[in-house]
Amino acid sequence: MDPRTNIYEEKRPWGGFRRYTHNQLSTVKIITVNPGDIL
Repeated sequence: MDPRTNIYEEKRPWGGFRRYTHNQLSTVKIITVNPGDIL
């Protein structure tokens, strides 16, 4: 996790995601899927 922004980013073969918040009440993620790939 980047301590300056608290954004966690993870790359996967199909694309990746960024996690902006993570706690017991909610988690906010933006998922990116590469063109032509599937989850």
